[in-house]
Amino acid sequence: MAYFLSGALVSHIGLKNTLIMSYVLALSGMVALIFYKGDSQFLLGLCILGSKFGVAQAFNLAYVGNTYLFPITVVASSFAICNVPARIITIFAPYVAELKPESISQWIFSVIALLALIASLSIRDPKHDKKKQNEK
Repeated sequence: MAYFLSGALVSHIGLKNTLIMSYVLALSGMVALIFYKGDSQFLLGLCILGSKFGVAQAFNLAYVGNTYLFPITVVASSFAICNVPARIITIFAPYVAELKPESISQWIFSVIALLALIASLSIRDPKHDKKKQNEK
C-alpha cells in the first residue's frame, strides 16, 4: 500500500513533498514507539506500522524519484553511486538492531530519519515545478 500511495502522491504533490511526508511519518512512528509505555498491542503495532509505512514510501521514492532528479543518461550511474554505499552500510543493521537497551537502536533510527528529512528539504523537484509554472 505504501508503494502505491507514494507513486500516486508523487504525481499530485511532487517528489519533495512526498519525501518530506514519508520521513515525517517514519519519524513520528518511531518517536511514538520510543515514548510509548502502555500495554496496548494495537497502539504498539500502530507505531511500528506507521514507521514502516513511511520508510517503505521513502524506499520506493528512491527508485521513482531518481528519474525526476537526474537526466536519463546518468540515471543508472547515479543510482549505483548511491546504492552501493547504502547496501554496505546496511550490513551493520542486524548489529544495531541487537543493541541493548532497545531504545539505542530506536534513537539511531530516529536520528537517521531526521537527517534524511533535513536532506530532503534541499531537493529540487523539476517536473513538479514545471507543472506549477504551466498552471500559472
